[in-house]
Amino acid sequence: MLFRVDKNEFAFNLNVARNNLVELLLNRFGSNRLLNVIVDLKPPVFNKLLRHPDLKDISLNADQQAALSKVASGMDYTIVSGMHGTGKSHTIAAIVEYLVKQKQKTVLVTANTHGDVDDLVLRMGGRGFGVLRVGGWSTDPAVLAHMPAGAEIRTETDAHAVYMEPPVVATTCLGITHWVFARRLRFDYCIIDEASRVSLPTALGPVCYAEKFILVGDDSDFCGIEIADCEDPASALNENISLMERLSVHEALATVRLDTQYRMCDDITELANRVFYNGALRCGSPEVAVRVLGISAENLSNETKWIKRVLANQ
Repeated sequence: MLFRVDKNEFAFNLNVARNNLVELLLNRFGSNRLLNVIVDLKPPVFNKLLRHPDLKDISLNADQQAALSKVASGMDYTIVSGMHGTGKSHTIAAIVEYLVKQKQKTVLVTANTHGDVDDLVLRMGGRGFGVLRVGGWSTDPAVLAHMPAGAEIRTETDAHAVYMEPPVVATTCLGITHWVFARRLRFDYCIIDEASRVSLPTALGPVCYAEKFILVGDDSDFCGIEIADCEDPASALNENISLMERLSVHEALATVRLDTQYRMCDDITELANRVFYNGALRCGSPEVAVRVLGISAENLSNETKWIKRVLANQ
């Protein structure tokens, strides 16, 4: 007889989320900071004297520089709200470079999916600091170079160099169950990419490992689920909203926005503005603004009839 054993991913995810809530409420690190800002919604504090980081080696536009300055001055948490194509991943890599190389900080970088984490690893690689990618798998040699599977570990010293010395550790939000986090209990910063898509209990896991945290995402991705018997959704720890959405009650104080995009031409940008962004999105490159995709409907095969209908301008 042939047996197959699969892990119940749904039950695993629920267990991790439940344990995250328990860890927050047990307050095992003896600090009330997270309880104050997440449960009591205490406004975050920013030190204006720390708003001017050294940017001479970091290439950023004005929006992204503002985001880095906000992070540099944050004493609790910072929210970076970036629309599509505004360079959120590039900004995260620049923030990590600043924190590690200029401030000598350790950073836990997380995201909701392995693909997003791998993309961040690729952007952080080659910037002059160590990155450890734990959990998941990849066929990309550039990502594998940061995974412990490709390292030669023969002694305790080798293991320490691979797992403990890199100042940056990258994993998914659920990847905090990896044994390495039982050894590396604290990071100076935690960054969650696409935080608007991560449920609040799931996001609690990685932020509990850090002194400060940064939430990066698009606030237009908020699910907007109505919560029965609750007049103010932000007043309760509800599983149907993200941590980014809960903390958006302090949007004016904690949030910096990325409004300049480099992905869409002017016509598509206008469509996105009318449907989602109320005119806030702008094109940051003249070349991208006028770029078009040249397709001749006459040369399309019969298998692509739907494209002909789309291009018929009817």
